[in-house]
Amino acid sequence: MQFLIVEDLPDFQEMMREVILTVDPKAEITQCMTLSEVAYLNVKPHVILLDHDLGEPHGRLRNGVDCVRLFKEHFPDAIIIGVSGLGHHNATMIHAGADASFVKGRIGSEPDKLALLIRQLLKLPIVWQHEYEGSTVVE
Repeated sequence: MQFLIVEDLPDFQEMMREVILTVDPKAEITQCMTLSEVAYLNVKPHVILLDHDLGEPHGRLRNGVDCVRLFKEHFPDAIIIGVSGLGHHNATMIHAGADASFVKGRIGSEPDKLALLIRQLLKLPIVWQHEYEGSTVVE
């Protein structure tokens, strides 16, 4: 499965990458820090994690919201997850056509929730792991 991460902060790129690998250990992951990098890619992602604020205030594609429509056009079957530190930005990404959104600050503290969201959107089995009488149980 192919994933595309469009995020300008390396720490968040790495956290997203780690979450993706818990969903699919064999995932092919492409990471970009700018929107202009995406233009040169030859990928067909199944899932795109798209930051709202990429720090590119000039030009036609100023932020993740501007990209949602473009990505939907070029990757019509891709699932787009908008990521932002601000809740109202996430709502704007959904309104623009993103399939879901996630609060960026929770990726590090609640990676399982992002993994669950990705699994639900991909219609993959949900795997729960918990402790039961001293043993790890996977359901």
